[in-house]
Amino acid sequence: MKKSETSIPFLLQVPKVKTVIGRIDFVIDRCKGKRVLHLGCVDEGLTQERIKSGSLLHTRLMGVAKEVWGVDIGAEGIKLLREHGIDNLVVGNIKQLDQIEELKQQNFDIILLTEVLEHLNKPGLFLQSVKKN
Repeated sequence: MKKSETSIPFLLQVPKVKTVIGRIDFVIDRCKGKRVLHLGCVDEGLTQERIKSGSLLHTRLMGVAKEVWGVDIGAEGIKLLREHGIDNLVVGNIKQLDQIEELKQQNFDIILLTEVLEHLNKPGLFLQSVKKN
């Protein structure tokens, strides 16, 4: 195929932007010095491995936040976290936060739900209920 005589040269310039840090590092940075409620704090099936490697998000948050509370429906995972000396943990359904006694008198700066929202049937309604409480 012959090059068209009416072709126009195309030059793409990519703007210089600040490099975005990784998602987890971003989250950890935002939680520094804050009171954090970590919903879905257990990495089901990976908790033990991540505790050993130092990559469990909940323990990393504990290293930077003023205070961290965790809620997860997985009783075995919560038990495992407690066995590793982690406190402020609640076995509970995040869809019923208003029924969790341990949280009723707590106030948080950040409510974190990484790897959770995509598993909910009605995430918008869930977020509205969290905002109310």
